[in-house]
Amino acid sequence: MKNRVSTSSLLFLTAFLCVIATGPKLSAQTTSQPAVQTFKESERKPSKSDAYTRSDRRFLVNILRINHNETVIAQLVAERATTREIKALARQLVADLGEANREGRLLAEHKGIPVPESRSESGDLKSWNEKKPENLDQDYLNRARDTLEDLSDLYEKASNKSDDPEIAAFAKKILPSVRKQLEIAGQLVPVHP
Repeated sequence: MKNRVSTSSLLFLTAFLCVIATGPKLSAQTTSQPAVQTFKESERKPSKSDAYTRSDRRFLVNILRINHNETVIAQLVAERATTREIKALARQLVADLGEANREGRLLAEHKGIPVPESRSESGDLKSWNEKKPENLDQDYLNRARDTLEDLSDLYEKASNKSDDPEIAAFAKKILPSVRKQLEIAGQLVPVHP
C-alpha cells in the first residue's frame, strides 16, 4: 500500500509539474490573455485621469500650499487687524483661498496627483501672532499683495500652458478672483482708527 501511495503521489507530482511547465502555453491558446503576466504587464497602467505633467503637479502642489498657508494667516489677521479694510480683505481671502484650496485638492485627487498634507508653517504663524498691532495691518497688506501677485502668475501660467484641460479650466476659473483681490489690495491704504 505504501508503494502505491508513493507511486500515485509521484504520478500526481509529475502531472502537476507538466501542467505548470506547459500551462501558460495552453492557457494562451485557449484564452486571449496569458495565464502568467510578466512584471511590466502586471503594472497598473495609468488611466487618462492619471496623466499629468510635472509642471501641472508642481502647479497644484504650490497653489495648495500657498492657499493653505495664506488662509491660516488671513484668519489670524481678520481677528487681530486694527482697520476695517484689512479685516475685510483678510476675511475675503479666507473665503476665496479656502474655496480655491478645496477645489484644487479635489482636482488633485481626481488626477491622482499626490498632495502633501496641509500644514501651517508654525514659525510664520507665530511671527504673525506676535506682531504689534500698529505694524500688523501694513505688513499683512504687503504680504497679501506679494502673495496675490505670485498666485496670479501661477494661475495665469497654468491657464495658458497646462496640457490638461481640467487643470487649465480650474486655473481660468480661479484667476479672476485672485486678480480682483490683488486689485483691491493694491488700492488699500490702511487707516488706523
